Amino acid sequence: MKKTKRPTEQELLHQWLEGDLDLTQQLYVEKDEPQPEAVEPYQPKRDRDTFLRSLRRSLRLYNVLAFLLCAVFAALMLMTVANLPRYGSADAPTVNEVAQRYVEQGTKETGAVNTVAGMILDYRAFDTLGESFVLFTAVCAVTILMNLSPKKRRPLPKEVVNYAADPIVAGVCRGLIPVILLFGVYILLNGHLSPGGGFSGGAVLAAGLMIYALVWGDEAASRTFRASILRAVVVCSLGFYCLAKSYSFFTGANHLHSIISPGTPGNILSGGLILPLNVAVGLVVCCTMYSFYMYFRRGELYKMHLENLPFNYEEAVAVLLFVIGFCMLLFSRNLIKKVIGLDIMDSGVFLLLADRGYIAGRTAPIIVDGVTDMSRYVNPIPAGLVLTGIVVSVSVSAVMLSLTVRIYKTYRTLDVDKLYMMISHKKKRRDRR
Repeated sequence: MKKTKRPTEQELLHQWLEGDLDLTQQLYVEKDEPQPEAVEPYQPKRDRDTFLRSLRRSLRLYNVLAFLLCAVFAALMLMTVANLPRYGSADAPTVNEVAQRYVEQGTKETGAVNTVAGMILDYRAFDTLGESFVLFTAVCAVTILMNLSPKKRRPLPKEVVNYAADPIVAGVCRGLIPVILLFGVYILLNGHLSPGGGFSGGAVLAAGLMIYALVWGDEAASRTFRASILRAVVVCSLGFYCLAKSYSFFTGANHLHSIISPGTPGNILSGGLILPLNVAVGLVVCCTMYSFYMYFRRGELYKMHLENLPFNYEEAVAVLLFVIGFCMLLFSRNLIKKVIGLDIMDSGVFLLLADRGYIAGRTAPIIVDGVTDMSRYVNPIPAGLVLTGIVVSVSVSAVMLSLTVRIYKTYRTLDVDKLYMMISHKKKRRDRR
């Protein structure tokens, strides 16, 4: 009797993509391997049916419990928002003596009229150094996980990268990219005088490099911005940051009359080491963001004060964003969607922090005309916390996406249920040997 040929994993995947196969009714079966004579031959049909029935019951129970958890969680967070001080209130506990100290004394001690820049690059300079190292570590992890050696890289189809053949796209980008890069440099150099700084300027510079790589392709980008140059820039920037702040620390930490002059507030060369540190941080952010892009481009029962809830609608929106991301994390079976859900949760947290720093009728904490009265400015502390959170969020997302790519290359699926079935089946086969 002629033995029927079993379809390969790739054939099953193509059938599933075309809608001809329901993988929930299938079980991943490895190629037959010779079994010892003393071991009874493995019969996956019986185990598969039992496992699938148990899995369906577990999924129904999981969906019910997850829905109840999300509902209770959303209710508790909205109750918390309802009891927060009104949006924009100057009497909020976050507007305390710490924020007043930054605003009233920050310009005098740091030389930066942008209070947020003075806070993250002077008062909290070592914390910002840690954020930069988080980005650097994330790049290293992504590089290892993606394993993009020159021998394993697969070029993208020409129709994906050949945008330069379009004269309109090429002409617009030739004029647009220099403007983007120039604007990024402006944000870097004026971060201590106006909104911006190293993180914002680095992101703008990275956007210009990404557009260049998208239009003119990987080969042109690799010739212009070589990986060795990017690594050297990151290492030199981090090294300079460490040496500069170590020198500042040992010559007058905690603003005990450091020998480094803060300069005249409002001048481009004011702020002491803040200007060069902004440039260093900007270069690190630019190189890491561009590296992330290139790697992934290759593809590889409570009394509520309900009267406050309508006024705290910004916080309510932040809570809803967090809950939406949480629901995606619980209900979605796709790993990519789970990562997106975590990013949405992060956005909700950032929005909540930004809302808590706002005070009605006040302006950004950038000292104007030497006026350091706290009653004129919003709270600068949440802005610094949001910057820290964004750096960590981007780094974690990059590492999770790299892990997702490696999982897909190994199992050819991103569905957590199918992954569980495959891993469980492999474990059973190992146990039976």
